[in-house]
Amino acid sequence: MSAQPAPDAPQAEVALGDFLDDARVVIDLDVASRKRLFERMAKLAASRGDGPGLDSVLSALTQREKLGSTGIGNGIALPHGRMDGFAEPLIAVARLKRAIHYDAPDGAPVWLAARSADRAPSNSSSQAPRAPPSPPVLLHAHP
Repeated sequence: MSAQPAPDAPQAEVALGDFLDDARVVIDLDVASRKRLFERMAKLAASRGDGPGLDSVLSALTQREKLGSTGIGNGIALPHGRMDGFAEPLIAVARLKRAIHYDAPDGAPVWLAARSADRAPSNSSSQAPRAPPSPPVLLHAHP
């Protein structure tokens, strides 16, 4: 059982901008498939240079997608994965030039993808418990 902070304990605020920078935001990304989207999103993540390489990031995205589509509907996908090697969470965002087929629950093609990576959970009991994740941020706009 992990320790939970007291309900009135102050919690550190984390802003989305703390994990996102201009180098990982792409407008009009020209890809024709989910596979190519994953390759480009992995390249954005690996370009940071302080974490896993391109192959590791791409593998994490692909393995997670095999569990089920990360398309959430309304033209939005949230491909993500957990892996060792990142010192902190990382986010990359791409608005696609043309929507692509993605197996989203509503059947709509995807035109906006926000990719995230976080550290793989540790099985070590010597590490301090991690705070529960924040609720997901959902982006919605019309292309």
